[in-house]
Amino acid sequence: MNLTPFGWIRMLQAAFILGMLAVEPSFAAAISSVQLTVAASPEQPNYRWAGKAYDSEDCRQTIDFGRVIESEAPRAMSSLFGNVGVARTVADEEDALGSGLLLKIELKRFQPDNVSTWSMKFDSTIELTASIVSSDGAIWSKSLSDTRSLGFQTDMGCNAFRRSVETGASSHLKNMLDMVLGGLAADAGFRSAVTDIESKLATSTPDIFAGLQPMLATYRIAESEGVVRKKPTAKGGAVRKLGMGSIVQIIGKLPTGWLQVAKEGEAIGWIHEGSVQAMSVQSQPAVAVAAVPAKPGKPAPAPIAVAPAPTFAAAPAAEAFPTKPVAVSFPRGKANPDDIAVIIGNANYKATAKDIPDVVPAYADAEGMKRYAVQALGIKEENVIFIRDAKLIDLVSTFGTADDPKGKLFNWVKPQASNVFVFYSGHGAPSADGASSYLVPVDAQAALINLSGYNLKTLYANLGKLPAKSVTVVLEACFSGASQSGMLVKNASPIYQKAMTEVVPANLTVISAGSGNQIASWEQDKSHGLFTKHYLLGMAGAADKKPYGNGDGKVGTDELTAYLKGTMSYMAQRYYGREQTAQVATGAGR
Repeated sequence: MNLTPFGWIRMLQAAFILGMLAVEPSFAAAISSVQLTVAASPEQPNYRWAGKAYDSEDCRQTIDFGRVIESEAPRAMSSLFGNVGVARTVADEEDALGSGLLLKIELKRFQPDNVSTWSMKFDSTIELTASIVSSDGAIWSKSLSDTRSLGFQTDMGCNAFRRSVETGASSHLKNMLDMVLGGLAADAGFRSAVTDIESKLATSTPDIFAGLQPMLATYRIAESEGVVRKKPTAKGGAVRKLGMGSIVQIIGKLPTGWLQVAKEGEAIGWIHEGSVQAMSVQSQPAVAVAAVPAKPGKPAPAPIAVAPAPTFAAAPAAEAFPTKPVAVSFPRGKANPDDIAVIIGNANYKATAKDIPDVVPAYADAEGMKRYAVQALGIKEENVIFIRDAKLIDLVSTFGTADDPKGKLFNWVKPQASNVFVFYSGHGAPSADGASSYLVPVDAQAALINLSGYNLKTLYANLGKLPAKSVTVVLEACFSGASQSGMLVKNASPIYQKAMTEVVPANLTVISAGSGNQIASWEQDKSHGLFTKHYLLGMAGAADKKPYGNGDGKVGTDELTAYLKGTMSYMAQRYYGREQTAQVATGAGR
């Protein structure tokens, strides 16, 4: 490579500036404590040059400048910044802004002159813009341009020519990146901004770790993806991403809900409790928190919760039947003063029914659906009919009978003004001959389900007679005669009975947890029904995101169905080796 006189002057200036920087240890310490992430845009067309013909031969060479920037910019910056990474996605850039600075390199122009054996040289001009931004905005920006000449032998073949051009052009860009470093060191505004950022980090770091309580637990990722972050904040920088069902070791918890993740006993980052589910928790929490000493020239790492020897016990339930809803909030829906909701959670069967097992997560499922009805659907709390452990008389008085559909719900509906939302979590069962399906009240007799159950056909028919604008029914129940907690009838055959598919009236939409011969599965800790949990997560927006949705801010039925198949159905298969597919019925039939 041959440098032009102008190029040599630039390089000498950069070297002089770096020499000045070496005698300012206070600034060097400040800048080394701030994380820098480099972002190029290799997908842009101007980051690739396809080359030109070499004499009469077609010796074109493609140069991927984006990859050069990704590999060389961290090297160029490492003498100033102690921690330099690379952002390859927009999410990576957002994470970087939450925990440090982002260096954006934009290649404006790469202009090669014609190549010929007559001149035996390859001239190229590079123009680029470098800017450094923080969460508060841009703090430094500079545009650079340089021209270099590459000499080569006149008898060079195509392969040697390609290698020479790639090496020369890449080296040219590397020199430009070194010049960016010189520009940084010389810019007084940048130096002042970095010092301010370092000061903010130093004063804010102790606060975010306040109240760290040691624990020893095993959690499982309960969302489609869990992100382990460098700091316990939503923009704390990503350490790694874990798929649904992945197991993580937890050694500490902050009051803000952030859990400290460890690998082989060493703390590696933080994950929020909203994206994980407890599998096992130590019965007696530890009390010690250890401060981690800082390395010379580096900021102090986060404190580490010191957990005692791993004596695991199953995570105890706060009560016999959990009531805590799924940890998710919903975009506030438009208030609809005339809309009505019926929310039923049948959990405690053993107290009144004979030989019918409990549905442990039914209360929590009902609480989650009530929150969804109020927040997302805009239904007033006074318009919610909320029933725990519904007996047959409760179902009859709410929905009516086969002869008289005018129960409490009918009387609450304002004609042609009310939308109705119905949720039921509890047992469902087929009749002995499989000809009918029933909701199972908590006082039912399993052997006489046709007399003590509430006929699903009656439910659909009476809902179809409501003078409502629309009716949506969500069923966290299966109608196979089997359940997560056992067969509904003691000593019954484990061969599932297939319930009859009931006809759905034209104004109804029914979404159920599974088909007639499937089991409605629960989370392994019995905290929620799998269907209810992922229904709520999906309706909170997860179903609108890729790969399930189109990102238009609304969750359609097709998006929800795809999301439930990718999450609920997958987890039922993973946990229990069983199939569970949500069913959707709209109008007169399926």
